[in-house]
Amino acid sequence: MNVPVEKNSSFSKELQQTLRSRHLLRTELSFSDEMIEWHIKNGYITAENSISINKRRYRCNRCGQTDQRYFSFYHSSGKNKLYCRSCVMMGRVSEEVPLYSWEEENEPNWQSIKLTWDGKLSSGQQKAANVLIEAISKKEELLIWAVCGAGKTEMLFPGIESALNQGLRVCIATPRTDVVLELAPRLKAAFQGADISALYGGSDDKGRLSPLMISTTHQLLRYKDAIDVMIIDEVDAFPYSADQTLQFAVQKARKKNSTLVYLSATPPKELKRKALNGQLHSVRIPARHHRKPLPEPRFVWCGNWKKKLNRNKIPP
Repeated sequence: MNVPVEKNSSFSKELQQTLRSRHLLRTELSFSDEMIEWHIKNGYITAENSISINKRRYRCNRCGQTDQRYFSFYHSSGKNKLYCRSCVMMGRVSEEVPLYSWEEENEPNWQSIKLTWDGKLSSGQQKAANVLIEAISKKEELLIWAVCGAGKTEMLFPGIESALNQGLRVCIATPRTDVVLELAPRLKAAFQGADISALYGGSDDKGRLSPLMISTTHQLLRYKDAIDVMIIDEVDAFPYSADQTLQFAVQKARKKNSTLVYLSATPPKELKRKALNGQLHSVRIPARHHRKPLPEPRFVWCGNWKKKLNRNKIPP
């Protein structure tokens, strides 16, 4: 039987790298059954039921889904087997397939990372940056409530630099792929030489673990206890705001003792209520960095538009 005889073998290290801070199915592991069983037996890997069943109610342990409408059965080997439809696009989670994760805490191993961005923060941005650094040091929750165009990404830079140089893993999570694609080159330019991964469906980086990660909230379903500083961009945006499984993914991917930062120009009512009541630390930036007012929409009368449209003309 070809099994590793010690944890420090090259195969064992490769398996650790694959599973470290991740929550993966057997189909996502390209290792022999013997190797996986050896690591489970010796306490290095934990195998968790993918679906919990309690009084005939189901819960998916990868995406946290508890709405019974999202569970169904497929037929295999003469039996009906339960699976979760909510996260099936990431590989089928079923009652017979466990989720694997590495048991030991991983130590950071990256070198000192310097901010290479040469821009200058406004006074409002610098205030938010200082509050963020403080929240990271105290492992607190923080709401950055900043108007559109305030430069939220840039004000994160000092906090990200501070966190990375403390050996903390940072993730900027966003509901949409287009935001990941827009943020990734900006962060790579601001932290030249840093190991940065961009995670979205179809990404070459998908499933990677790096010091700085920019990820869709969907991709966080693959991680468990991985992130020290979780920054949720556009916390009010769809689908994150309406999908409990994505909110579960964020909580599962962050470490128990970690910093959680909400970024928004229009925070949801619950976050605003907590911020105004002093239950949530917050910093507010009501103006854009150049201090020019936001453009306001105005109504302009365009005449008898119906008549023009009936003549196949568009009102000016």
